[in-house]
Amino acid sequence: MTAGARWRRWLSRLMFWGGVVSVPALAGAAPQSDIPPHWMSYAHLVGNQFQVWLHDTDNADAVLLHDWIERYTLAHEGQPPAPVVVRASVSAAGEVTTLQMSSTGNPNADQWLDALLRGRQLTEAPPRDMPQPLVLRLNLAAP
Repeated sequence: MTAGARWRRWLSRLMFWGGVVSVPALAGAAPQSDIPPHWMSYAHLVGNQFQVWLHDTDNADAVLLHDWIERYTLAHEGQPPAPVVVRASVSAAGEVTTLQMSSTGNPNADQWLDALLRGRQLTEAPPRDMPQPLVLRLNLAAP
């Protein structure tokens, strides 16, 4: 299996409000030690940047998404929405150019999340040898 194929089998976990970014192994995935450190570092950078965007209280889409998550969690006996898997491609200039996501189950929430992430400029460009798209798992959980 190529390094690119191994990378695509990983999901980096981003706690929506919790401030934790980690890259767990999935069933059948390559050991973390097989993933180049600079790829891991960049995945963490992207996860952290997504987290900043998702916490932006000046962004109407972020506020609407947070409100929906709180309402959903309250209506489902404390259970947050299911995690969303995001496949993001980043240009050589560091812009999130394409974004594919699993659904939250709510078209409005999907739209708000897409608007928060797509077309945004990351603080760094991806490593030239890093396969894309990046696959991130967003846990939409209140603190």
